Amino acid sequence: MKNGKNTLFIIIALAILTIVANFIRINIANSTSEQGKTAHDQGNYDLAISAYTCANKLIFWDKEKKADNLFWRGRTYYYKQNFAKALSDFTEIIELQQDYYPYYTWLARTYYKMGNSELALANYDKSINLNELEGSVDWNTYLERADVYVVIGNNDRAIEEYNRAIAAIDATIAINLEIHTYNPELGLDNNEELINRRIEAVEKINTLITFEWPVRGRISSGFGIASGNTSCYGDGFHDGIDIDAPIGTPIWASRPGRVESVGYDDVFGNFVVIRHTSGYKTLYGLMESYEVRSGEYAYPNTIIGYVGKTGRTTTSKLHFTIYKDGSSLNPRLFLAY
Repeated sequence: MKNGKNTLFIIIALAILTIVANFIRINIANSTSEQGKTAHDQGNYDLAISAYTCANKLIFWDKEKKADNLFWRGRTYYYKQNFAKALSDFTEIIELQQDYYPYYTWLARTYYKMGNSELALANYDKSINLNELEGSVDWNTYLERADVYVVIGNNDRAIEEYNRAIAAIDATIAINLEIHTYNPELGLDNNEELINRRIEAVEKINTLITFEWPVRGRISSGFGIASGNTSCYGDGFHDGIDIDAPIGTPIWASRPGRVESVGYDDVFGNFVVIRHTSGYKTLYGLMESYEVRSGEYAYPNTIIGYVGKTGRTTTSKLHFTIYKDGSSLNPRLFLAY
């Protein structure tokens, strides 16, 4: 009987010691992790990596805490530009079945730095999908995914992503302003950064927007104040360019887009208007005839009509205008040489 009581006492004592030991291990691990984050913020990456590694050895049984330490260690390796080890840590997090969108974002960033655009895009997609499931949008992820599309030469998709980022930034700014309305001390802390990133996205879109020549020929009238006979343009301002070409020459869509309208105008004769992404439109006028209908989608290899001399012109030519948000722009700034 006495031996039985002693055995029970020993079991209870060992259980208490185990609980206490684990409690101490957890506290030490948490403290070590915080030391790692502090070292990371101070730029002491080697010390940070050692701290995260030590912390994970102390709490090897806790998947969530281990994933958190791996996440921070992976980011530290990333900033050290040791992308192979960063990739290893971020991959291990996913294997621990920790589905949290920032993990995929950092995995995507690492693949991008390693030159693997395909896997970068795949992981950005996972990050965005998880984020949307949580009912939120990370505008920065859209910006980064757009940058990858630029690298692989898919400018149209890049423009779509930049526009998504702009919409997400606008939504975030609106939320911040609403918060600020209710509490003047909150809500405006990062609006300046958001506005700067929005401007950056718009500038990137503008550098990606290029238009193909709808027809090749001599520019007989340029953009701006017209010289000579200005009656075609009312106030003397020419809102596009005129490209000389023989009657019947095929006219191609300058950029992919949806045909917004077709018809006849006293000034532009037979015309086609195509709506593109990012607020751009193109107008093709003075045509002999048009070969598309409203609502159709036109590609750069789509013949939309033929050169003519309808409207206010006495020679065969194409009048070509580019609009951005309703304002005419000089097509020569956008046409590829």
